Amino acid sequence: MHIRLAQPDDAPAIKALILAAGATERATDFDEKGWATFLAVTDIEPIRNRLNNPEYFCLLCFAEEEALAGLITMRNFEKIDQLFVAPDCRRLGVARSLWFEAKAICEQNGNSGPFRVRSSSVGVPVCASFGFVATGPRTVENGIAYTPMERQ
Repeated sequence: MHIRLAQPDDAPAIKALILAAGATERATDFDEKGWATFLAVTDIEPIRNRLNNPEYFCLLCFAEEEALAGLITMRNFEKIDQLFVAPDCRRLGVARSLWFEAKAICEQNGNSGPFRVRSSSVGVPVCASFGFVATGPRTVENGIAYTPMERQ
């Protein structure tokens, strides 16, 4: 596995990964309106816009055969905006590797915490393993369910 910063040309692969990973959570965390919103922000242009926005950075993790295994997108060096792992690459340390690399970049840019995330249902135990704790109940906003979490 290796990790690198995402580039705008990676947008199609990022979209495919997000859709594959997000589909496993569709019934749990989205109603129809929420899924439509998710699809809209997962299109190629919104992905490229985030990759070109200085408020964000995105790391990609590749499996041995150069297949995209996961991604983490951080906003303002403090918030996990996206953390997705390909379904067939889960439980292999991809999310943990991405988090530690992203955290190091945040620290190099002056933020050693706190860090925040609005976690999906499947992400709650993953983020908890990184030291995040829930700061409120599971919430549904615009048809998308999440649990607010923070790590000091």
